[in-house]
Amino acid sequence: MAHKHDVVVGVKPGQEILCHSCQKPVTGKIISAMGKTWHPEHFKCASCDEPITSDKFNQQDGKPYCEDDYANLFLKRCAQCNEPIKEKVIVALNRNWHEDHFKCTKCGKKLAEQSFFEKEGEPYCQEDYHTLFSPHCQGCKKPITEMAIVAIGNKWHQACFTCL
Repeated sequence: MAHKHDVVVGVKPGQEILCHSCQKPVTGKIISAMGKTWHPEHFKCASCDEPITSDKFNQQDGKPYCEDDYANLFLKRCAQCNEPIKEKVIVALNRNWHEDHFKCTKCGKKLAEQSFFEKEGEPYCQEDYHTLFSPHCQGCKKPITEMAIVAIGNKWHQACFTCL
């Protein structure tokens, strides 16, 4: 979660504020974050060691991180694109997905807010799953998704199996 730090300009006369990093007095701009004060050039990302110049940062284990490094180091990655997921995480099929990347393997329909079917670890919408993997009726050739009649070595919808 992103945090904001305060930039404090100036110090009251007689008040000495020490930088958490170098332990020297801070004059002019002061960064106040995580309950500590810093020279702006000493408030650095724990990973890339660059000063955090944005007013937003993330912290992990009491250390500050710039937004990019935090995302790359600590956020879940999408099963499709392998990029960090900064928004809503869809967890399905024992994997994590961006909401827009969790879609039917066949048609590309988004599946995040609806039921889906799985075949060999891949997600499918209901229509494509039945078209590809369900038995098909000998009479109408459409997928059989409910009870079927098995006769004459074939499968039929109940309504399609009629005596001639």
